[in-house]
Order: sequence, then structure tokens, then C-alpha cells
Amino acid sequence: MSRTMEELEAQNEVVAVRGDLAVIAAALDSLAAYEQAAASCATAMNARGGMAEAVAAALNSGDVAAATRAVITRGGGEDSRLERQLLEAVITACERSESQCAPHAAHHRHCRLHAAAAGDAVVASRALLSDLS
Repeated sequence: MSRTMEELEAQNEVVAVRGDLAVIAAALDSLAAYEQAAASCATAMNARGGMAEAVAAALNSGDVAAATRAVITRGGGEDSRLERQLLEAVITACERSESQCAPHAAHHRHCRLHAAAAGDAVVASRALLSDLS
């Protein structure tokens, strides 16, 4: 059992968490991994110089992922509309960032890892969006 799942189960004992806990945990874990990959890739791209648009896309999508994780972690209640909107935003941001890095994945490991994490975050976010709808 992941730490995230364990924390969600503990939270659910006190405040009802809306949705399938396994789907929520998978999305939260995927978004956390994406935040790290986006920051690492942005740092590497910045160090290599250039690619300002890709750096901005990575940083922006990492920030959207962090905000989404924070709101989803608080869970349920009256914020279901906000949660869905944030999930839609993180999907859009991750797809944009992935499109910036995927073409460089064969040449740069940081881009390969970032693009893969973006794809994983999109899949997990779509699953949670579907579960919350």
C-alpha cells in the first residue's frame, strides 16, 4: 500500500473522501512524480540554454500539478467543480509540456523522463476526472 493510499484511508475515517481511493491515490502519486520530472527537466533545459518556451511550459505545468494535488488532497465537499476544473487544467498543461519535450526524448534523458511523466499524469488525471464526474 502506498503512503498516499494510507493517508487517504486515514483521512476517510474522519471526513468522507469522495471517489475511489485507489484512483485518487494513483492520480496524486502521478501528479507528484510529474512535478519532480517537470522541475528537473526545466532545470536541465535552463542549464543547457535556450528552449525558453519548453522551460516555461514545464514550470507552469508543474505548478498546475501542485495546485491540483493540494486541492484534491483536501478532498470532497463542495469543491467538486473546482477539482474537475483543475484536473482539466492539469491535463491541458501536461499535454502542452509533453508536446514540447517529446521531440527531444531520444536525445535528452530529462526530456524522455519528463514526457513519460506527463503522459502518466494525463492518464491518471483523466481516470480521476471520470471517477469524480
